[in-house]
Amino acid sequence: MQPDTIPYKRIIFVCCNQRDEGKECCNNKGGSEIRDKLKRAVAEYGIKQKIRVCKSGCMGQCGTGVNIMIFPDNIWLKNLTTNDIPKIINDYIDPLK
Repeated sequence: MQPDTIPYKRIIFVCCNQRDEGKECCNNKGGSEIRDKLKRAVAEYGIKQKIRVCKSGCMGQCGTGVNIMIFPDNIWLKNLTTNDIPKIINDYIDPLK
């Protein structure tokens, strides 16, 4: 094991958990679409070396999904839809351009 510092200023974990048919999950509420759009925004801004957007497994809060966690800010956002993407970009991606 070799400890190291985190190579990003911010990591955005988007729940993309997929459950069996009929069970509530973030991916059925748009998790993958939200992750893909946030990843594109980071790439378009040319700041992939500063912000990592990645999918996560279940965060245990499917009833309030889509859920994302933002580190090291210790922020949890819930009940997200694609309509929230501009605000997420404005609040958490734009400042690191």
